Amino acid sequence: MKKFIGLALTLVLLAGCSKKDKPEPVVYGEEDPLPGFLARSFYSQETFVWINELGGMAQYGMSFVPLVNGKINSLVIKMPAANDAVKVIFWDKTTRTKVRVETVKVTAANTVITQAITPLPLVKDKEYVITMITDDFYARNKTGNGVGSFPVISGNIKVTGSVSGSATNELFPLGGSSNQYFGDCSFLFQRTE
Repeated sequence: MKKFIGLALTLVLLAGCSKKDKPEPVVYGEEDPLPGFLARSFYSQETFVWINELGGMAQYGMSFVPLVNGKINSLVIKMPAANDAVKVIFWDKTTRTKVRVETVKVTAANTVITQAITPLPLVKDKEYVITMITDDFYARNKTGNGVGSFPVISGNIKVTGSVSGSATNELFPLGGSSNQYFGDCSFLFQRTE
């Protein structure tokens, strides 16, 4: 009987130890790099609204590098006009190829719209570009149209530049600006490592 009780006690202790030895998985919170980027780069000092003023659609957004492995779970867009189908494109900056194309329904002007997507994995230290195709956007400047300095770190994302390009044929955006940020097109990033 003593052997049975001793064996039972040993099994209970071992079972308890194995649960404690197994670490709980770490779940990181989501982060939107745009607010931190705008604050640190001072591109939020002056904001201009552009609605159908350029005579056509164009691409606007930013290039960025994740500082850790992670994934994008949602898109975040704010526009000065509603739009039923804003095309958002993720690009591999090195190869200039599309990684993912999503469509966002912006239901109200001047409102932050967050839309969940199938998670898009991102690799640490790889450079990507996010753009939206639109003719309605915000142009954000430093006071006096001052020149910004890149890169800008915002959480686990390093923003490497402001980008713009033609929407015709959805070609990789080759333009950009060192003294303005066009469009409020961002994402919710979640660290996975």
